[in-house]
Amino acid sequence: MAEPLSKGTWTVFAPTDEAFGAIEDAAATFDLLDLDVLLQFHAVAGARITFADLPCSELTEMANGETSRTKCSSNGSIKYQRGSGQMDGMLPKIIAKDVEACNGIIHVVDNVMIPNFEDK
Repeated sequence: MAEPLSKGTWTVFAPTDEAFGAIEDAAATFDLLDLDVLLQFHAVAGARITFADLPCSELTEMANGETSRTKCSSNGSIKYQRGSGQMDGMLPKIIAKDVEACNGIIHVVDNVMIPNFEDK
């Protein structure tokens, strides 16, 4: 398990309220382990990764031990952070980038990143 979020350096992909609302029915069936896996899947421990440094088509290890992949437009100006269990039509687009935080950086995404819950 990752260290407490109050310690260390972090990159966080923070879904909007609307993004969480879009998975409300599915999330109602989650147990505490599912929620832990989901929330940790939105953070990268020990790294402050700016939008410019998100590697297109590469995998990034998330705080829950799984990987997500950065998908980019042809010129790299639009980026998405995809989970291995992502639902069709819900690719999380980074809509606000490089938001400074006291111990890292935040990228706001318009959909929840979905890990592969079968591997938990």
